[in-house]
Amino acid sequence: QETAMINKWIKEVVHQKEEMAVALVRLHFVKKVYPTDANFILVKADDADALYDYLAANEIVVRNRSKEILCENCLRITIGTPEENKNLLSTLKNYRG
Repeated sequence: QETAMINKWIKEVVHQKEEMAVALVRLHFVKKVYPTDANFILVKADDADALYDYLAANEIVVRNRSKEILCENCLRITIGTPEENKNLLSTLKNYRG
């Protein structure tokens, strides 16, 4: 039963990640969504620092990876619950950076 629950959770995360990647790439300030097998998405943006600050001001926590080599202007977004992901996308759609 525990294995079935874990498998269901994995399928949900994969589904949510795919939906998020499609939605993120449509945003004008997103330059690239990198492929991943992890439970997060790495996104290259026009200005990751400004986007990070905007999300933080809206109580959404992501990781700014801009200081990492080869990750300039990149944010790491962990896949959340469907509600959290919907809130993130809604907030991003209002970003005017």
